[in-house]
Amino acid sequence: MQFNAKSELALPLDFKKLALNLQAEIPNLDRLNHFTGVALPPYGPITLKAQLASDENGYRFRDLLIKVSESQLTGYGDLQPQGKYNKPDVRIALTAPFIQLDDFQVGNWQAWLDENHASTEESAQTPPDAKNQPSPVISPEGLNWLNGDLTVAVNEVRSGKDWLGAGSLHLNLQNGHLVLEPLHVKLPGGDVAINAKIKARGDMFDIDLQGKVDNFNYGVLARRIQNDTDMSGKISTQFSLTSLANSPDTLMRNANGFIGFAAWPEAFEADLIDLWAVNLTDASYRALPMKITRY
Repeated sequence: MQFNAKSELALPLDFKKLALNLQAEIPNLDRLNHFTGVALPPYGPITLKAQLASDENGYRFRDLLIKVSESQLTGYGDLQPQGKYNKPDVRIALTAPFIQLDDFQVGNWQAWLDENHASTEESAQTPPDAKNQPSPVISPEGLNWLNGDLTVAVNEVRSGKDWLGAGSLHLNLQNGHLVLEPLHVKLPGGDVAINAKIKARGDMFDIDLQGKVDNFNYGVLARRIQNDTDMSGKISTQFSLTSLANSPDTLMRNANGFIGFAAWPEAFEADLIDLWAVNLTDASYRALPMKITRY
């Protein structure tokens, strides 16, 4: 991790009105886990440049440049160390000519605890050494360590060699309530629009998912699993789900709502898709208190 800062200072110093040229480099975002107390995704390497100014309310990042591998985002940010609800308040607005999703690999990282770990934490006493471990992003602790607002607008979203189109998102976290409203990607011949709300309720989470996908070429996902596959086809879906869950593994157990979908396969590789989709659909018909519509 490396930080550089330059400034021209006038005496006497007023630390509430500093102006610095800031540059920081970090191999991976998860190097900040122990500082934040949250298990951040391992994005990297990351370079940050900005004009940093301070005032009585906090810190202002202007001419902000964030580079993640080859993807570059520009914009501005504000940091108020002691904001609403006695938490840090962070606001960031970014734009980019393009984003390469391959630059945001997460490996084995996941935002939630998996079902086995979640069950263990609920049923067993927390070991002393576990208290110093960072919390998942989607956890009561992860949702309450700060208040934040993030907007991103991208002219072109790419996944490997696949061009998806323009994209945008607005992510807001206030007092433990996470709202994605919306995530939007303009596809060739269609689009993706997803809204989500997550709020901790004890060790569980109230979850509200709303979405519509028109004419998505699922070959994009197949190539993220096996980059030389020729598999392709279109899928459209619309869903509205609410649930009380403690991990994605248990999301569908208490789900209410509906899922409608249609698929138009063009080139199919059964060994790549495996049987998980068939098993999921079969289990949904038999076990879920919800309406499943195929059209």
